Amino acid sequence: MSNPNKIYYLVAVKTSLRTSGGAYSENRINPLPGQGFDPKLNVEWSRTIRDKYPTGTVFLIWAYLTDREGSPFLYSYPSWDFEIVREKLALQWIAEGQIGRCKAYLKREKIAAIGLTPRE
Repeated sequence: MSNPNKIYYLVAVKTSLRTSGGAYSENRINPLPGQGFDPKLNVEWSRTIRDKYPTGTVFLIWAYLTDREGSPFLYSYPSWDFEIVREKLALQWIAEGQIGRCKAYLKREKIAAIGLTPRE
């Protein structure tokens, strides 16, 4: 699944406590359901940021799907912008098809409204 033409998705992810090995951080991060990604799919992102906020925090991040380490996962650069959102709002946007795999991009006015910079 090497991804030379990376498609970046705006994905709602949520922190949870690690229940098994495989991660260096106590807080694991996974996509919310309904976005076209398995909710158990791992997300590689800034450990500093995810450990700074309480378990259960929902973030909007730009990420791409890769398997460069052998199994699929979402990757987001630690220095990229992110937004903290209420889970209810994120689930509403997912239901509307505004975020997740079903939309590789958002309308520019929606992106401006949440203060994120789209990635090409």
